[in-house]
Amino acid sequence: MELPFTFLLFTIATFQLCFPSSNSQAATNASSDQLALLSFKNTITDDPTGALRPWGNISAASYCQWLGVTCGTRGQRRGRVTALELPGLNLSGIISPALANLTFLRSLDLSQNHLHEYGIGNEVSTQGDIFSYGILLLELFTAKRPTDDAFLEGCSLRQYIEMGLPHKITEIIDQSLFITEQSGAYKSEIINKEDVDVTCIASVLTVGIQCSKEESTERTQINDALRELHMIRDQKIRQHS
Repeated sequence: MELPFTFLLFTIATFQLCFPSSNSQAATNASSDQLALLSFKNTITDDPTGALRPWGNISAASYCQWLGVTCGTRGQRRGRVTALELPGLNLSGIISPALANLTFLRSLDLSQNHLHEYGIGNEVSTQGDIFSYGILLLELFTAKRPTDDAFLEGCSLRQYIEMGLPHKITEIIDQSLFITEQSGAYKSEIINKEDVDVTCIASVLTVGIQCSKEESTERTQINDALRELHMIRDQKIRQHS
């Protein structure tokens, strides 16, 4: 399916603001880009052309040479992923929320793939399928899908997240975001759970919940959802200024 890339890129940018970007050297160096790309590969369930098979088979210093990956060549962008373009490969799976760690990403093209399955046959569209966009928000932060076994009986993905707000944020979001790095006897988290802005995440997840209400008449409109995300982003920017 073809995703609304404007929405997706904006959502990833908002996602980045909810997490610390400078609490450790590991969070700011190029190794986090490599981990994000490998996480993306790991959430692909079907790669019929083998396009991503070479990913990870060459040195970390050369991930900029992986298919579909473009890195910057100057200044702070040197050696950092600035574009991920994998259109028309018939990839299936979900989009890993670890892409939010690609802090220099400026171009994302995953069109003509099959990267989101909502279990109801709906597709996100630029015309504004608000329900699917809400589910996209929830999936992006939790790495869970409505079709997961845990949601086949009773509790839905939306209800699962509602029960976790606001006090269990670090339990319901994707745990792979807290990948640890080992250097000798020293181990550190790329993102420390104590440093996560739970208020920011709760605000974004609330937008996702409002967009994915079961009754269509209760769902917020796409323009209102994006306006709310803009407000969350602007508030975070003011906090850092």
